[in-house]
Amino acid sequence: MIQERKLLKRITAEVLAGNPAWCVIVGKRDWLCPFCGEIGAAGLRMDDSLELRILQHLVSGCPKFTGVDQPPLEQEVLQRRAAVLDLARRVRRRLARDPVWQVRDRTGGWICPFCARTTGIPLELPGERPGGGTASRPGEPEEGGGEQAAGDGPGERELRRIVKHLLACPGYAHGEGRPRPLEELLAERERAERRQRLERLRHKLRERAEWRFRDMDGQWLCPFCAEPTQITFDRHAEPSLELCDQVWRHLEGCTAYRQLEGKPRTERYLKDRVIAINRARILQKLERKLTRRAIWQFTDADDVWYCPYCGEATEVRLPAPARRGVSRTALEGAWAHLASCPAYAVKRARLKPKAELRAIVEQANRQIRLRREVARALVEDERWSVQDAFGSWLCPYCRKVQKSISIHRDGTLLRKTILQVVAHLHEQCPRYTEGAEPELSRAELQALLAPPGPGAEPNRGAAVPAAPLSVAAAPPAGAATAGAAATAVPPADWVRRIDAEVAALKSQVEMSLELERSLEHARSRQLRLLPRVPEIPGFELGVVYKPCSRLGGDFYDFVQVSEGELGIAIGDISGHGLEAALLVGLAKKLLEVHGRGRSSPGHTLVLGNADIYPDLDSRTFVTVLYGVLDTRARVFRFARAGHNPLVLFNPARTPRLQVVDCKGMALGMVAGSEFFHAMEEVEIRLLPGDLLFMYTDGVTESMNHDGEEFGAARLHEVIARYGAEEAEYVLYQVEKAVHDFREGARQRDDMTMLAIKVLP
Repeated sequence: MIQERKLLKRITAEVLAGNPAWCVIVGKRDWLCPFCGEIGAAGLRMDDSLELRILQHLVSGCPKFTGVDQPPLEQEVLQRRAAVLDLARRVRRRLARDPVWQVRDRTGGWICPFCARTTGIPLELPGERPGGGTASRPGEPEEGGGEQAAGDGPGERELRRIVKHLLACPGYAHGEGRPRPLEELLAERERAERRQRLERLRHKLRERAEWRFRDMDGQWLCPFCAEPTQITFDRHAEPSLELCDQVWRHLEGCTAYRQLEGKPRTERYLKDRVIAINRARILQKLERKLTRRAIWQFTDADDVWYCPYCGEATEVRLPAPARRGVSRTALEGAWAHLASCPAYAVKRARLKPKAELRAIVEQANRQIRLRREVARALVEDERWSVQDAFGSWLCPYCRKVQKSISIHRDGTLLRKTILQVVAHLHEQCPRYTEGAEPELSRAELQALLAPPGPGAEPNRGAAVPAAPLSVAAAPPAGAATAGAAATAVPPADWVRRIDAEVAALKSQVEMSLELERSLEHARSRQLRLLPRVPEIPGFELGVVYKPCSRLGGDFYDFVQVSEGELGIAIGDISGHGLEAALLVGLAKKLLEVHGRGRSSPGHTLVLGNADIYPDLDSRTFVTVLYGVLDTRARVFRFARAGHNPLVLFNPARTPRLQVVDCKGMALGMVAGSEFFHAMEEVEIRLLPGDLLFMYTDGVTESMNHDGEEFGAARLHEVIARYGAEEAEYVLYQVEKAVHDFREGARQRDDMTMLAIKVLP
């Protein structure tokens, strides 16, 4: 008590004496403690006793006060501290009311209204709650700008950082500066953010492998949509701000950038994508050369293409490229040759002169003419078919036996034989002249092979002549023995035997004709039973159905599930022909019975499998892709029972072509819960321009003469090229591509395709 009286006495004396250290007032109503430099008495009123308020602070609140005799802080320190506290109060009021003081960057950092620079100080404006909503968009001024509730606005730590920045800010100039207009601050913020954004892009283009891919023409590949852009990118140069700006403009319009939320695709995916893009571009350039430039169109009489670099015949057949175009097989074959051509691989490869290529092709055509002439002569001209007893061919011009050239006794003419004869005539025979006829007849040529007479010196190179294959050897007259008469067939028995054989053959022919008529009748009936393609407002449907034999094992069907819902099925019975055709009707009927009233395609397939499983043997199964099209909600739900996956194409989607797959086993493979647990449904929200493409394996497994399959990659390429067109046109182009790929080879499996186009 004595200590407090002594302290009160000193306080009264200092205040009455007007000591500046004891009389510092902040904001007209707050007293500044001369010992701790903080507000000791806040909100003073006229009727308050300043001395008692000071005593209360020093005794119970001041952390720096130690005794009555303690000297206060220096006057300059106290004045500076008072100015800081006064500035903090004014800053808080400005932040609560003035939109110019409320501008923030995209990360929520405060932007100084004097220097227009982002400070990085996190600023919570009045009306905002941590973890909650905001009264206005971050970085934008609030509407109204009135008084805020106590406790709102920035915290003390952030407030001190703002004050510290202002005291050092040249634009603030210790209170002499004027804040910039709001429009100028917002514009400066946009410029600053643009610079920061471009710097971040520059770092990624310089350091991140996913951002540094480009195609063969030097065009930058977007790491999100994986498509080449019109932006020229040099990986060995420092990315410029102009380049970064072009990249950002692309990203602003890139749908994949938004869908992937700024996370690029993997490096492996992008690398494969660049390879595919470069290959497609190379093939496109090669196709233009093959169809437009004469130096690339040299072919011989067999339509074999000759490389314009090495001048050699290739394995590519190129009939009339300028008029008929270039098939995919020929295009890939030409590129495969160039990839292994040593003349093309050298740096700055040069094309051969046209005159040289023309001479090479003329020489090849001469060989082809000779080969055709030899093939015709060996079949039609008897002078060319003379051979010795061992089947070795006798040249009708030089009249020497060619022991390495053998003509089969059964009359079979092999390609190897033709080539051997051509090589002999062109390279070895001294007396052959193109177009000239042999001088000797067949009899004279055979006489050359006759053995020498008695006493003559044997011809070491001669051989015993062979009897004509078409004439049976007969015994000499009068040489019949007694046993021959016993084994001879009586004429009457011989006639009866011939009649019986003729009758049996006639019966077999009639049975074959009856079977042919039955199969033809079954084929026409099966084609008549094909369902009609429905017409649906807002959608376009198309179908292609091509069985490989009279009766097909593929099928498609449409089921009216409910009003506004249509079931669509495409399937394939294992194998083809009569057995598969018998099961087609059963599979379609099961889908129709179980599909009515059921919007779940997976449930329909489960019920269908339960019914068909007991009727199939272990080697027979049915693959089905069954979906339900909701025409009102524009939704397609489907399930896949071991069938080929669905292909979705739309230029507006990213990626443009998608293979939509799901789990599922073929009907008839397993029964019960195992089939149920293997079934999965997929739902697609349809967009205008979507193309849904379904097909059987007869499309992708179509083969050419070399045994090469058409494959899913070629199918996807055709869909990607024509998928924006009508459904019927897409089906036509796919069918044409498969037909051109086979190049006349026999269709070995049924082929069915179904396309659905969503109209705008």
